[in-house]
Amino acid sequence: MTRSDFLAEIAVIRDVLDTAAQTLLSLSERGLDLAQAPFVDAAAIEATFLDVLQTCAFQDLVGQRLDRLAASATGRVETRADAHLLNGPAPQGLDQATADRLMQVE
Repeated sequence: MTRSDFLAEIAVIRDVLDTAAQTLLSLSERGLDLAQAPFVDAAAIEATFLDVLQTCAFQDLVGQRLDRLAASATGRVETRADAHLLNGPAPQGLDQATADRLMQVE
C-alpha cells in the first residue's frame, strides 16, 4: 500500500467518523425534542433510536479499515485471535446431526 493509499484510507475513515458523529448528534436532538413534546409519540421515539443503532455501525466499518491499514503497515496478514468462538458456546462444537436436532431440521 502506498503512502497515498494510506492517506486516502485515513480520509475515508475521517469522513465516516464525521458523518456518524453529525448523524448521532442530530438524532439525539430529535430524541430530546420528541421526549419533551406534549404528546409522546412512541413510534417516532422508537424510529429515532433505531436510526441511532444503525448509525453505530460506523464503528465496525472504521475498525475494518483500521485493521486493513495496520496489516498493510506491518506487512502481516490479519489473524483472528477469537478462532475459539467459531463453534459458538459449545466447547467442542456440534456435529451437524446434533445441530439439526436442536433446530428441529429434518
